[in-house]
Amino acid sequence: MLYLAKHWIAALISPLTASLLIAAIAGVCRLSRRPKLARILLIAAVTIIYAGSISIVGDALLGPLEHRYPPLHQDMPLPVADYVVVLEAGYTPY
Repeated sequence: MLYLAKHWIAALISPLTASLLIAAIAGVCRLSRRPKLARILLIAAVTIIYAGSISIVGDALLGPLEHRYPPLHQDMPLPVADYVVVLEAGYTPY
């Protein structure tokens, strides 16, 4: 049950899925004769799709994650390790 809930939530918070859901709600509002709400929801869906696709937003979201730790310098020797441990959570991208 938790497995299905995790995948449903992950799919729903995707910008593309969320915007398609908002656009579908806008279509229902349009059919129920609420054109102003339908227009607002459709503009919100298009804005989410556009904002999720431009590189400025991606860079702003990834910047703090990428710049938290500086890269290793080429001239510095790497520390010697006897063992390497790989931790895996079983994540597979869609």
